[in-house]
Amino acid sequence: ELQREIASIAPQQPMPEVFQPKVLLQHATKWVNTDPLTLQSFSGKQVLICYSRWPLLNRQLELAHQLYHEQGLVIVCIVPEDTAINDPDWATPLSAEPFTFPIAIDDGTLAKLYGLSSPAAVALYGTDGRILQQLTDLGTLFRFLPTLRQFMVYK
Repeated sequence: ELQREIASIAPQQPMPEVFQPKVLLQHATKWVNTDPLTLQSFSGKQVLICYSRWPLLNRQLELAHQLYHEQGLVIVCIVPEDTAINDPDWATPLSAEPFTFPIAIDDGTLAKLYGLSSPAAVALYGTDGRILQQLTDLGTLFRFLPTLRQFMVYK
């Protein structure tokens, strides 16, 4: 029921086929728990981008960061500015939880540039910047860790 309701409100759109870090760096209005990233932060690394209006994904992102950061995975969670400021479910985790992966606040520009309208989307990009996997379906989104493991452990 919830899946059908969300799908009718926000149709799922694919993430970009090629990751462009310059776009992310130019349009992230604020970095919550880190200094702003640089182009060098992404060079030669796999990148997991999570666009999320749901703080529930953060614990999974944190676990993925702990497991795969040393193997060269960069995780960036993009949170819409209106969600970060107005949603109490987001405001508390952003200020209280010690997340170690970068969280970027988006004023709406990134969502438009990336074509994001669903409440959450996860995309994994390879070291060449090309998309390896994307998850926008609610049923698979909360189970992205096994998918990520396939690319990190069995590459």
